[in-house]
Amino acid sequence: MLLLTVLFTVVLCLFLYSLRTDKGKHTKYARAENRSTSRAVHQNKTLKSSADNSTPSAA
Repeated sequence: MLLLTVLFTVVLCLFLYSLRTDKGKHTKYARAENRSTSRAVHQNKTLKSSADNSTPSAA
C-alpha cells in the first residue's frame, strides 16, 4: 500500500510539473523568436557579384 501511495505521489508531482508554463530560454517558443529576429537581420544584407566573379559576396 505504501508503494502505491509513493507511486501515485510521484506521478502526481510529474503531472503538476508538466502543467507549468514554459519560461526558459531553451523552449521551442524562445528558439522560434530568436530565429525570426536573426532571419530579419540576414534578409537586410545585399549580395553583390561582378561579371568576372560569379560568386556572390556580402556587401
